[in-house]
Amino acid sequence: MGFSADDGATLLMTFRGLEAENIKQGEIHKALAGDLLELVANPFEQWAQEHRVRGHVIIQLGPQSTSFSLQDKILSSKATMLEGYVRAYEQSQIEVRPYLDLVVRLMDQA
Repeated sequence: MGFSADDGATLLMTFRGLEAENIKQGEIHKALAGDLLELVANPFEQWAQEHRVRGHVIIQLGPQSTSFSLQDKILSSKATMLEGYVRAYEQSQIEVRPYLDLVVRLMDQA
């Protein structure tokens, strides 16, 4: 037959060698995945759950309790800050307006 008589045996040995290497690599990957799960994924999941609890605040107001998230508080403070900027801008326009009117009148007279 075109090859030597032990072709089947050589192929079988090659296959078994590849199989053993793949099993070894699989065990290494499994160990690495376990380490990642133990050292990264599980601690992160625990942190995320604790963060979710920290992000929700409950305020007791007499017999009622009000609950809001920190995101709501942040959005509220941003709105307050923007309102302050708008108010300052409007105030500066009120202070500048008389001078602008004066300049326009002087230019009209010229």
